[in-house]
Amino acid sequence: MKDSRSGRADAWAFGTAPSSRRPRRRGRGTLASLLILIAFAGGQASLIAVADQPVIESETTDDATAEATTSGETLPPEEAATEEVATEEVATEEVATEEVATEKNVSAEEPSAEDEAAGTVAAEEPAEATGDGSSDESAAGSTTEAAAVDTPGPPSGDGVQPVFVKGNPDCLDVMAADDFLFEHKTGVPRDATISLTSGALSGTLVVAVNENAETFRFTLTGDFVAAGLIVKGGSNANFYDYRPDGNDADTGLHAPVNPSNGKFYGLSHISFCLMEDVPPPPTPVIDVEKSCPDSVDAGAAIEYTITVENTGDEALVDVSVDDTLLGDITGDFAPALSLGLAVGATATATVTHTPAPGVGSVTNTVTATGTGAVSDTDDSDTASCETQITPPGPAIQIVKGGAPELVHRGDTITYQFEVTNIGDVELFDVDLTDARCDAGTIDPGADVDTSLAVDEVWHFTCTHLVTQADPDPIPNTATVRGDTVEGEGGDEVTDQDSFQVDIIHPGISIVKTVSDDTVPEGTVVTYTYLVTNTGDTTLFDISVNDDVIGPIGTIDSLAVGASTTLTGTFVVGDSPTINIGTASGNDILGRTVTDEDDAVVTPIAGSGGGPGCCIGGGGGGTGGTPFTGSEVGLWSLLAAALTLIGGLTLWGTRRRLDGPTV
Repeated sequence: MKDSRSGRADAWAFGTAPSSRRPRRRGRGTLASLLILIAFAGGQASLIAVADQPVIESETTDDATAEATTSGETLPPEEAATEEVATEEVATEEVATEEVATEKNVSAEEPSAEDEAAGTVAAEEPAEATGDGSSDESAAGSTTEAAAVDTPGPPSGDGVQPVFVKGNPDCLDVMAADDFLFEHKTGVPRDATISLTSGALSGTLVVAVNENAETFRFTLTGDFVAAGLIVKGGSNANFYDYRPDGNDADTGLHAPVNPSNGKFYGLSHISFCLMEDVPPPPTPVIDVEKSCPDSVDAGAAIEYTITVENTGDEALVDVSVDDTLLGDITGDFAPALSLGLAVGATATATVTHTPAPGVGSVTNTVTATGTGAVSDTDDSDTASCETQITPPGPAIQIVKGGAPELVHRGDTITYQFEVTNIGDVELFDVDLTDARCDAGTIDPGADVDTSLAVDEVWHFTCTHLVTQADPDPIPNTATVRGDTVEGEGGDEVTDQDSFQVDIIHPGISIVKTVSDDTVPEGTVVTYTYLVTNTGDTTLFDISVNDDVIGPIGTIDSLAVGASTTLTGTFVVGDSPTINIGTASGNDILGRTVTDEDDAVVTPIAGSGGGPGCCIGGGGGGTGGTPFTGSEVGLWSLLAAALTLIGGLTLWGTRRRLDGPTV
């Protein structure tokens, strides 16, 4: 980026070609110089404008002022006075000057009519003594008023307060070179859409001007944002500072306020100090919400609904949810949190908790944690809710369990019962009934006595022998009652709880087959053992054995309906063989089930002869062909044919020997 103060070529918008700062016209600068000389020569005090707002001193040097102060040109006081009166047409002792000669930084641009109207105004001051001790009677008794000055005016639409800057600054005058990438300077602002480029970066700048209000707004899209904005009008400028993050749009931007009319100066030009729009890194944000009822009755379960949402700008992985009452409940959410949580996605779980007896209220807190898939940064959130437990009055609770939960018919179930006074009144005549308990088997524990005090717990057990008449599974509901008064009267309270036992029926089958059931003696055959779980529970440690061959193999487990095949080989002897295969397995309760099946192999008769013993014979010799019953017909036909041929031959021979009959 070239420095605008050293003649750089800026790509200005609105068709305004870049140029160097223009010096003020010599005539006007000379007039100001003459007025200064007249003021000093006549003993008048010099006029200095003082700003009442913070000011950034621009590094810009007024070329006209420099020329006037270094040229050494001086006009006689009479000529200066004549030129002043002729130019300003002032008949009174007050003289309105266009600019203050002692101001440090003056705009290098040619002032507009508004600029001239906003110039400093000096009132008369008492005449000072001249060099010879005399005084100027025409100036006697006069006073000097401070000149009105420019002010920055109100903030922009985004609330950015402009800083007043003297003169005609550029971006390097108000910020460091590292604070911006390049400067884009417009001519007199008009509505326009401007394409911006810098290296591989590109963007679009849109400017809309409100000419009546002398304000404008801008919007930047693409790769750039504004680090700052300089708005020039009148002799000075406003600087809007958007550092460090920059801004892509703002409204109500304006030049300084003209003190002569309280309005903004007309827009002269705008300098956009542009920087690259670097998006912030992704931020993982997880949000958790938890709801529960305000109150529940004593002994009732509290239902919690928990919702987890990804409110960040990157996907979340390794999401987990922990509940202070229930522990890790990550697996209770749908959709499953193990799949992660996309941006904006939610997952919900509904869980319950039953407070312990005597608890007045329950406060529950849940914490959700997730890791950003890109940033690898963790985020967590917590949520709590409280539920009041309604005072119960008289109340009783029963909780039923049992063992085992899986049985065979013929097994015995042991049921357990826990009875608690969850109310605030002592209970009497407490009685437990259960239709599934076998007669006379309900056994009160050592803690059971004549009355059930508040928060006291009693225990009971009973047994049941599973019969063929029992349904599968076996449902069971127990009932407990109590009374607030011993004997007759009082308020009765009751409660029920259920427990279910499943009856299992293990089963196994084996089907045994042989590769060929009729073979020559000495042939190797293969047996196949197909083992199937025909029951309704998984089988374990299945073994397969053959009463002739021995152990065939084992199967670790076999699910309901599943099958597995094992094989074994056998050398056929000289007599038929019946092999029995047996499969045995155990269910989860340790009960063993078995099944067996057999296969028969028959050797072919006469197949044991040596090699080449007879035509078609097999024998045990190498290359022999076994003799089978299917060859008997063939040999019979062959013998009949040979007999016929022999008979015919004999008959023919006799005819020839006997000769013809006379």
